[in-house]
Amino acid sequence: MDDLSRPVSQLPLLLALINLISCSPLVPHSDNLNPTPAPYTAEFREKTMHDRWAGKSYSALVEQLGKPTLVMAIPRHGWPPSSAIHYGINDQQSGCIDSFLVLHGNRNGKQAQVLAYFCR
Repeated sequence: MDDLSRPVSQLPLLLALINLISCSPLVPHSDNLNPTPAPYTAEFREKTMHDRWAGKSYSALVEQLGKPTLVMAIPRHGWPPSSAIHYGINDQQSGCIDSFLVLHGNRNGKQAQVLAYFCR
């Protein structure tokens, strides 16, 4: 057998090996023809929700998301007081428990405002 025919003689073995590997569960396979471009993670939700709500009024938050399931006062010395506002899991994909830090209004008529969003 000359040197040129040796690779051709091993072709059936190579094709059989490729077929076995392609059937292996170790090779990732997706039936989804339209995969999402990036995974929707808790970190992504925290960033987008923080960007959306930080600095907005508490009344706008309640108008959009409804009444919170839990409100916890945060004890502080000085003025103004603040609260942790919890809504529960509103997004099944990220699994985040939506929580907000809200700074209460003051005696001068300043409205309560959302300071931050946290995914818990």
